[in-house]
Amino acid sequence: MTSESKPLVDVSRHIPDKTRVMLAIEAGGRCEFAGCNDFLFEHHVTLRGGVFGQDAHIIAYSEIGPRAADESGTVEVHNISNLLLLCPGCHKQIDDEPERFPVDVLRQYKLAHETRIRLVTGLGPDMRTEVVQLKANIAGQPVGIPAPHVYEAVAPRYPADTQGFVIDLTNLHCEDGTFYASAEKVIRRKVDQLFAAGIDVKGARHLSVFALAPIPMLVLFGAALGNKVAADVYQRHRDTEDWRWKTGGEPVGYGFKKVKNGSASGVAFILSLSGKVAVDQVEGAMSSSPTVYELTLKDQEPRPTYLRLREDLARFGVVYRQALAVIRAAHPALRELAVFPAVPAPVAVVIGRELLPKVDPVLLVHDFDKVNGFQQRVKVNAYDPE
Repeated sequence: MTSESKPLVDVSRHIPDKTRVMLAIEAGGRCEFAGCNDFLFEHHVTLRGGVFGQDAHIIAYSEIGPRAADESGTVEVHNISNLLLLCPGCHKQIDDEPERFPVDVLRQYKLAHETRIRLVTGLGPDMRTEVVQLKANIAGQPVGIPAPHVYEAVAPRYPADTQGFVIDLTNLHCEDGTFYASAEKVIRRKVDQLFAAGIDVKGARHLSVFALAPIPMLVLFGAALGNKVAADVYQRHRDTEDWRWKTGGEPVGYGFKKVKNGSASGVAFILSLSGKVAVDQVEGAMSSSPTVYELTLKDQEPRPTYLRLREDLARFGVVYRQALAVIRAAHPALRELAVFPAVPAPVAVVIGRELLPKVDPVLLVHDFDKVNGFQQRVKVNAYDPE
């Protein structure tokens, strides 16, 4: 070894066998370069077992090696914290382009990869979930849900398969009665297919629901799912643009009350959560003067970003069930309940999912039209499946 290429500390070039084994375990036997993830103990063509990975230094072994100048002073170059398990191609790339892959970037790769491996390998067989997606055009455009966002959101559960179960309404472009009628048929048919094999959905016994669609479709979707299988419903958060439930902060409270006595037999149910629905908007959509009930946020104004915690959604489900019970008791002859929701997507799913088919009234679900105000779009909780 020349004086120009001496190690940062006076150690052997050989990485201890114990360290190499520990690195392979922490990396899950896979390349730690972000986006690669190749399994390094099996040849990719012959599928024969072998050791095809390389132990790469983040801070170089020698002072003239890649990234050696990124930190001053000495470093334990063979410490596991300074090592990455890489495939030969990725190892060559980081050493050929050290300015593109500096120390901080490689440390991020290592942390993200090994955190994921620890999480995934800690999952038990009872943590499988069937991922169910409902997709429709929002403002005329389809909205995708990236697979990494799904995996992150459902952890510590893990998807039963890589494809999931997708109900795609994006090919339905008309925003009129034809759209809702067509979408309703698709949703019912697809949910029937989902449960066709019985209550064990691909052996998962659990659903993870990701849904983006007009509110009436989400309510129908929730009613079609029902409570046949335990489910978690997820929210897309605007601030972080991901689907993982937040973990900090206090859960919200909900309030329910009658806000107007009607002069006719009609009953309206306002849900002012992501926005405020005014009583006069309800009266403009109904032919008679209804009795109006409202479920809204307690001690705060409705806003689109209020739904942050998993507990926020669970609390809504409890208050919603209680509200329906109060309305039924006050109006025992009620057959149809006009619903005016301004709610996040997961809440709309729960509105349908928590319905009792033989107990609760038919929901006449309205949606807001900027030109014509609230319009009735669908009937939920009373249909004859085709």
